[in-house]
Amino acid sequence: MCSKTISDCVEALIGAYFIGGGLTATLSLMKWLGMDVEFNPILIDDLIRNASLWSSMPKVNELETLETKLCYSFSAKSLCTPLRPIVEHI
Repeated sequence: MCSKTISDCVEALIGAYFIGGGLTATLSLMKWLGMDVEFNPILIDDLIRNASLWSSMPKVNELETLETKLCYSFSAKSLCTPLRPIVEHI
């Protein structure tokens, strides 16, 4: 098996662990595989809690401004998280 195939398999495993078990499970797998990762589970839990999607949500008035300028109303406003830089340039 070539090294590219092996690295693709390892990447798929890491991705599966991340999706299925979260960041702590992923880092545990990486450590088990022999990768040099050191982590403190308490710090990871704090990081996840502090980096919630709500902290990056655009403010309601920013979305309203964009909707007014576009003459459009977004039905799923939670999907508009990357809009902040766009709103500033319109």
